[in-house]
Amino acid sequence: MRKPRNYKQAAKVAGADETVCSDILNRFAGIGAVEAVPGKRGFYRQTAVMKSIDIRPELAKVGKSPRTRGKAEPEMTKETVRILELDKAADFLDLEPSIRNDCFPPRKPYAKDVNYAYLTLEDFLRREAKVARGVVGVKLVGAAATKGLFNREVVAERDGLVSLFNGAFGWLRNPPAHSKRNTSKEEATKLILFADYLIKLVRKLKLENQAALDSAN
Repeated sequence: MRKPRNYKQAAKVAGADETVCSDILNRFAGIGAVEAVPGKRGFYRQTAVMKSIDIRPELAKVGKSPRTRGKAEPEMTKETVRILELDKAADFLDLEPSIRNDCFPPRKPYAKDVNYAYLTLEDFLRREAKVARGVVGVKLVGAAATKGLFNREVVAERDGLVSLFNGAFGWLRNPPAHSKRNTSKEEATKLILFADYLIKLVRKLKLENQAALDSAN
């Protein structure tokens, strides 16, 4: 994807299904591997970060160097093999230091790192909202809401934020914490990245609602 292409062109180059290529391009856009081309609807190209990665050493590691193959590979195949190695992805995902140092990329048992990521979120929310240590989970979310952390001009947006964090603790955090379950590396990665997003959201909300928090505390 060094050259701008839409999903149909990418599928033709790679010899792949158009629907699959469309889904892959959307996923790559979500992680910053490709970006939309201004003025060309539906066209994508590699981001500057991805262009800076030398793919040949990565191909050589798995014995797939283009120089050693008798048959030339499609251009898109060469550029996307092993494109998302999690250890390298951490370099440009701007992860919270506590997340990156302690639970990313996730390692077996993956549920353990998911649980730690949401404990990190819980501790961060408690400190930023200045809620007592013994208050946890959805009760912590309620206390933070009472103090004004989730204040919005539109009530539905405030309620949405409360529901978002309640869901994070009630559904995403609780199953790994309360029981042994099979969590795949892919699922763990997505859950940990979402916890990282929520930590950044708490920081943003605190800045926006600092006056309400100061009066509550």
